[in-house]
Amino acid sequence: MKLKLFLVAIAFHALGSAQEKKYLAQVRLNDKYGYINTSGKEVVPVIYDDVGAYGSIDDSGTWGDNLIPVNIGKSNPALIDPPMPKLAVDPGKASDSIENSSIYIQLGPPAGEQGAGNADGQWGYCNAAGVLAIPVQFDKALPLSEGRAAVEIKGRWGYIDTTGKIIIPAVYEKAEAFSEGYAAVQKKGRYGYINTQGEEVIGFQYESARSFKSGRARVFEKKDQNTNRKGMACWAINKKGERVTAADYDIESDFSEGLAIYSLSKLEPYAAVRYGIITTEGKILTPPVYDEIWDFTDGLAKVMVYKSTADLREAYPAYGYINTQGKEVVKPQFATAEQFRYGMAVVSEIDDTDDGWPRYGLINTKGTFVLDFNWKYLRLIDGSQLWAVPLDNSQMRRITTKGKTLGSFTDAHLLDLGNGLFLETNGYGEPVAFAGSTAKITIDLAKHQDTKFLAYQFALVRFGEPCSSCEGYDAQRQGLMDLKGNVVTKTKYSEISDFEPTDTK
Repeated sequence: MKLKLFLVAIAFHALGSAQEKKYLAQVRLNDKYGYINTSGKEVVPVIYDDVGAYGSIDDSGTWGDNLIPVNIGKSNPALIDPPMPKLAVDPGKASDSIENSSIYIQLGPPAGEQGAGNADGQWGYCNAAGVLAIPVQFDKALPLSEGRAAVEIKGRWGYIDTTGKIIIPAVYEKAEAFSEGYAAVQKKGRYGYINTQGEEVIGFQYESARSFKSGRARVFEKKDQNTNRKGMACWAINKKGERVTAADYDIESDFSEGLAIYSLSKLEPYAAVRYGIITTEGKILTPPVYDEIWDFTDGLAKVMVYKSTADLREAYPAYGYINTQGKEVVKPQFATAEQFRYGMAVVSEIDDTDDGWPRYGLINTKGTFVLDFNWKYLRLIDGSQLWAVPLDNSQMRRITTKGKTLGSFTDAHLLDLGNGLFLETNGYGEPVAFAGSTAKITIDLAKHQDTKFLAYQFALVRFGEPCSSCEGYDAQRQGLMDLKGNVVTKTKYSEISDFEPTDTK
C-alpha cells in the first residue's frame, strides 16, 4: 500500500510539474531527439527516434496540453512489433540521457524475442516533465488540441484524451486536430466533421476539409479540368455545414480575424489568378485585382501587382498595402516592400543610375515616409533603431528612425541572431561585437574566435563549435551560453532548435 501511495504521489508531482507554463527547445544527438529547458537542463531524454506531428494536413504544431508525440522504433524497426515495448523512465533521474542511459529500461522486446519490424516505429506522448505519460503504442499520432489527440491504430484513426484513453473510436480513414470544437475526419473517402464528443455533426460530403478558424472552415471539391483549369473548388462553411461564400469564389486561405483571401472560381484558359479579400459572411472587401496578397500585420497586408514597361515588353512587380477594410492605404508602387513591424515597413524603388543599387526608405502605417529613399540598405532592429548604409558610402551604421547615427562599423558583416540581437563579424567571419539588443552582454569574444554564434532567445545565445569526430552536417556540436559567456549547456548536441511553449491551447 505504501508503495502504491508513493507511486501515486510521484504521478501527481509529475502532472503538476507538467501543468506549469514552460518553454522547451528540441535537441538532436545524431538521430535521437529530446528537449531541454531554458536553464539548459535536459528534461525530455534524447532517446526518441522522432518527435512532433505526423502527417497532418493542417499545421497542428508540436506541443499541446504539455504533451508531445514521440516515436520509438523509426530508426530501428526491430524494436517494435511484436510485442510493443513500454519505456519506463524515472523522472527523478532524467537529467542527462547521454551520460546516464542506463536509467531507461526495456527499450526493446523482452529477452529472446525479436520484433518483425515496423518502418515507422510507434508513437506515444511525453509530457513537459520528461515522463512518457502515454506509452508508445500508436502507428501515428498528432499533437494534443482541445484535450484531444488524433491517433492511428491498425490503419484507422480515432482520438485519445490527455490520459491516453480512447474516447472516440478509431474508425476513420484520416483525422485532423480539433479546432473550435470540431475536427475534420474522413470516412469512405469523403470528409465531414465531428465534435469533441465524437458526434458526426457535418456530413461526409467533401473531397477535403480544413480546420475551423473564426467560425469558418474551408472545404474542397474537384472541378472538371476540361472546362476549368483550376483543379479544386474551395468554399467556406459555418458550424451548421451551411455554405457562406458564393460559388463564384474560391477561398485561398484560412480565415484570420474574420478575413480570408479569395480568387475567382472560373478562369478562362491562360488567365492569371488574382486575389482579393472576403469576410466570414461572404462580403467582398477587396475585388480580385492583386497578383499576390500577404498576411495582415499591424493592420495592413502587403499586396503585389504586375505592371508593364512603357514598351510592353516586360512586366515587373509593384508592391503596396491594403487595410482590414480592404482599402488601398499605399498604392502598388514599390520595387520591394517588407511586411509591417513596429508600425513601419522598409520599401524600395529602383535607382535609374548604372550602379544597380535599389534605394530604400521607411514608411509608417499611413504610407508617410519616415526615412526617404537615401539608403542602400535598411533593416529594422526594433521600433526605434535600424541598420543602414547611406547612398554616399558603404559604411554600415546603426541609426534612429529619424536618421541619426548611433554607431558605425568598418568592413562589418551582420548576422541576425533573432529577438533584436545582431553579431558584427569581420571579413574573415570572426565575431567582433554584439549589437542591437538593449541587454547587457559581456561575452569575451576574443575567446570565441572559432565559435559560431547561431541564435538568441530567452537571454541565451546558441553557439556551435567544431567537432573533429563528426561528419557532414554533424560537423559541429551546439550548446548554450548566457550573456556573461557562462556555458549553460555544453556543446554535446548535433542541433538545438528554438524554444517553444509546451502549453499551446
